[in-house]
Amino acid sequence: MQALLIDGLNLVRRVHAAVRLPHNREGDERAQVEEALKSLRRSLGRALRFHRPTHAVCAWESDTPGWRHEKFAEYKKNRKPMPAMLRQSLPRFAELMSAMGIASLGVEGSEADDVIATLATGIARHGGHSVILSTDNLFCQLLNEGITVYDHFGKRFLDYEYVVKKYGIAPTLLRDFFALTGVPSLNIPGAAGIGAVNARELLNHYGSLEELFTAADDEGEDVPEKLSAGKESALLAQELVELRTNVKLGVNLKDLQYTHVRPERRPPAWENQPPAEQDEPPLYDFE
Repeated sequence: MQALLIDGLNLVRRVHAAVRLPHNREGDERAQVEEALKSLRRSLGRALRFHRPTHAVCAWESDTPGWRHEKFAEYKKNRKPMPAMLRQSLPRFAELMSAMGIASLGVEGSEADDVIATLATGIARHGGHSVILSTDNLFCQLLNEGITVYDHFGKRFLDYEYVVKKYGIAPTLLRDFFALTGVPSLNIPGAAGIGAVNARELLNHYGSLEELFTAADDEGEDVPEKLSAGKESALLAQELVELRTNVKLGVNLKDLQYTHVRPERRPPAWENQPPAEQDEPPLYDFE
């Protein structure tokens, strides 16, 4: 199977921000939303043709603050508020996706990132493949044979080579990298005084945040003294940036089937497989 997992607000807000209205309609929020809906339909059409999913779902944010806000009150405090008209119109974007055969999924108290991570890892464990449609590099920590990340706007896969070129580390070290450097867009501080260059060199040398702090406690190791002062902040950041994969979703794969898929447009992996039995149970129950 090939699942397309869409980061809802990431896609909608970027499409909305890219809309350019005529000069005589600049500032017309309602017109901006209407054009964004048209643009989203075109964008999703391209994505569906390119990725050819058998299952497709868009994950949305919960209106209820989640565990990250409870753990760190300043989480996302620097985010620019969503335009009021756009927020009010989010159900229309979900309806548009539904009309195109894409399911919507949101879990009370959970962020879309954790919903997507739970779906992707669950599908991968059962032999399926997922493409995460997002520009959020935090998803790259999930990369493996069953999970890829695609930047729809940059028209590129955020793959192993992308991570190594951008950060100088393997995807498996991204969580620890962001724990040290922090994530400004989420208002998550890392270890004060540790930048990207230091973080890359330290992690490539020691192999993990845990090993790094063990070395920092060893007087015989040449580790920046500032790490000891930033340990608590880095460990908090490590917890906040890690994507949770155990969200109770209450759905199974049959609920997420892409209803417009045609057999001849399925990915090559399906070509030599026998057709499923009529009453075959779902591949994976997410409940």
